[in-house]
Amino acid sequence: MLLDHQVKILWIVVIGMCSLVCGCNQTDLTPIEQNGKWGYINSKKEIVIPPKFDDALPFSEELAAIKMRDKWGYVDGKGKVVIAPEFDDAYDFSQRLARVKVDDKYGFIDKKGEVIIKPQFDWASDFSDGMARVFVGGKQSYIELDQYIQ
Repeated sequence: MLLDHQVKILWIVVIGMCSLVCGCNQTDLTPIEQNGKWGYINSKKEIVIPPKFDDALPFSEELAAIKMRDKWGYVDGKGKVVIAPEFDDAYDFSQRLARVKVDDKYGFIDKKGEVIIKPQFDWASDFSDGMARVFVGGKQSYIELDQYIQ
């Protein structure tokens, strides 16, 4: 009985720490679909950003990828489009850069929408621990984040 209580307390502490660590750069908004359009709700299930997007991803590093008229861009936590929808595909921000796809090539943009690494890869992973895996012409290699961001 005491052990069960201690395990529950430990889980509460772990979940709380994860929320603090993972949520410090996140918004508490979650994508929601209504009538074929996507928006965002808060933790109280209140609509904060009305459903008006064709698709929407969760927030990462305070921005979320949204799709409008077959192109992807990014919004902030208030629903303001901060990076215009101009990408064929868009992914989460990771280590201050987001992977985007343009004309079947992958590259990376910053939070201002500026292209930091031009779309040139046949495929690319998100950055993790300062590196991203990329493929060009069937050959795999790695690029380092500090080559592009100081």
